[in-house]
Amino acid sequence: MTTGFLLALWYLWNDAGSQALDQRRYTDAAVAYRQAIDAAVTALPHNDPQTAMLWRNLSIAYAAEGMHRKAEDAAQRSLRILETRFGPADPSLVPSLNALGAALAGAGRFTEARYVFERAVELNLAGPHGATAIHNLGAMAHQDGRTDKARKLYHEAFRRRALLLGEDHPATIATHSALISLQGKGKSALARK
Repeated sequence: MTTGFLLALWYLWNDAGSQALDQRRYTDAAVAYRQAIDAAVTALPHNDPQTAMLWRNLSIAYAAEGMHRKAEDAAQRSLRILETRFGPADPSLVPSLNALGAALAGAGRFTEARYVFERAVELNLAGPHGATAIHNLGAMAHQDGRTDKARKLYHEAFRRRALLLGEDHPATIATHSALISLQGKGKSALARK
């Protein structure tokens, strides 16, 4: 097979995985992402960032299925590719760090997840993945009962997501819902906008 054909194939498999993920067909998403990875590793250079994205996507599908160990392994592979290519302090690591932290949190390994989310926030990515890292760190603080810290982080994540994605985006709504869940534990951060 030609490189161009394999690149088109991995793109189609990745798209199929994303559609399956959106439809909550997690097993189908994982199968499609594995196919995309198989095509990408044949067509792309070693340690290509696009392959890292595919491993991250596979991690998200595995985590949604409750397969946290496989999700962690896929996120780690993604992270290794990006760290080798760009170094350990590059903002491009944030999406993979978010996936790794989610896998760890899903497995109940909250201390490790918090560390990973803190690392993602420290990279200070200004885009939607940075807002997700802040939201995730807020969720860890919320889980630990550190309500004031959770409120502060959720508020910042909401501000960024609303600005970047709009107030009607599902991610923004999720952060808004997290803030509302804190209302019984004190004044909502949204009330201070």
